[in-house]
Amino acid sequence: MKLFRYVAAPLFASALVALLLAFMPGLDRLYRPGGESPAFSPKNHSALGERNLVERLQALPLQLRITRVEWQSSILSVDLLVTPTTMAKDTVYHDMYELSRFGVTDTPNVNQVLVRILRQPTNSKRDAVLLAALDARRDPDGERAEEADGSGVTDVEQYLASRYRVTYTQEWKQFFRM
Repeated sequence: MKLFRYVAAPLFASALVALLLAFMPGLDRLYRPGGESPAFSPKNHSALGERNLVERLQALPLQLRITRVEWQSSILSVDLLVTPTTMAKDTVYHDMYELSRFGVTDTPNVNQVLVRILRQPTNSKRDAVLLAALDARRDPDGERAEEADGSGVTDVEQYLASRYRVTYTQEWKQFFRM
């Protein structure tokens, strides 16, 4: 009988502890109104802010290197650097499109996206040279913009030119031989 008591008591206590641990995750619902709120849900990341700016931009499929980002008063400013390995026109237009779509269409609190395309000069002592600039603004009527086909450079280029203000410098024209 003593053997039963020495074996049964710890088994019973262990089962009781395991049962209590199984119910612990549900206890916080009693103290938190609204039930559970997952830490990594898409709704928590819909608005852009200083806390999620880096992670949201890292999630974009950009090919050019980001050299500067500024977030101020619903305006997102991004500088992209064209390097010898990423100097294709389609790469530049792809990244301009992705940033404009992200800011103006996918993020509710961004009203304007400013993108500067820069090229590092061959003489590394000089500052980067501006090639092009994009000024994408949210439609004041609040209509969701139709998306570009994305099947070719001219489609994305025409889409950007028809929806937003794109400015090219003389350096762009020489660089890409327009």
